Amino acid sequence: MKNNILVKILCSIPVILVATYFIPFLGIILALSRFFIYNKKRHNTAITLVVLGILILLPKIINYILEITKLNTKIPYLDKVLTSSIYTKLIGTSKILIIVGVILIIMSYIGRMLGEKVGKSLGNYFQEEQRKEYEISEKNDLKMKEKQEIAKNTHFVKCPNCGGDNTVVGNVGKCKFCRKDIAYKG
Repeated sequence: MKNNILVKILCSIPVILVATYFIPFLGIILALSRFFIYNKKRHNTAITLVVLGILILLPKIINYILEITKLNTKIPYLDKVLTSSIYTKLIGTSKILIIVGVILIIMSYIGRMLGEKVGKSLGNYFQEEQRKEYEISEKNDLKMKEKQEIAKNTHFVKCPNCGGDNTVVGNVGKCKFCRKDIAYKG
């Protein structure tokens, strides 16, 4: 999906900015889409949105600082920029960008923390499961070796007294029918 040209265009920063200016909800959705589609650039997206929001607010911040410090410095065209209708709409857009950027930074941090905890928990779980499987396999191997040893030493013997067919482990045993001692003569 990342390689789709339409998705790349829709999730680009300029398109997000224009969409946020004209239709704020669409801009937020596109910013969230970019955040989730481009995993490696999550921090970049969030930080870019916050920085752009602050840059848009920069003339207002400069004017506010000049008013607080009561400096009589006049910056050319600052009043025209602050009173223009486009800039007043951009202020709302910048607030949205800052809010979305901060939310994305928080989501990124929470996602990273959850990823580390889940990864650690899954790692421990799989390690414990692997240890259990190893123990079970070891026990099964031991049982199988014992059974193979018994099978090597098991012989078929016909009882000389009753004629019953018997299996004897080792060289001597008892007939399971008449309970007399029988021996294997290899």
